[in-house]
Amino acid sequence: MPQRLTVVPQLRVIIRLRMSCKNLVAAAYRELRDRGSQAQNASLTLLDHPDPPVRGWAGAHALEFSPEDGGRALTDLVAAGGLAGFNAEMTLKTRRKGNLHVP
Repeated sequence: MPQRLTVVPQLRVIIRLRMSCKNLVAAAYRELRDRGSQAQNASLTLLDHPDPPVRGWAGAHALEFSPEDGGRALTDLVAAGGLAGFNAEMTLKTRRKGNLHVP
């Protein structure tokens, strides 16, 4: 059996997991938004998290209520490079175009 046939189901699982994580993070940030500025400001501590993807998610969502802090975190990720840096760059470009909509 060709290898690519066994890889496709694995990719589907990875995509589903990634979408589940994205939905979970979006739900958490909606909850923070609903709880008000004190809850949102508490999430700013995630901008200094050691895990770059966590900083990226936090930075993207912080753009809504603390654009300076969110922008700084994303710019730092861009400078560091890697996949998180690429994602941060795309987030900033999307925002500059006016197309960034945080769920």
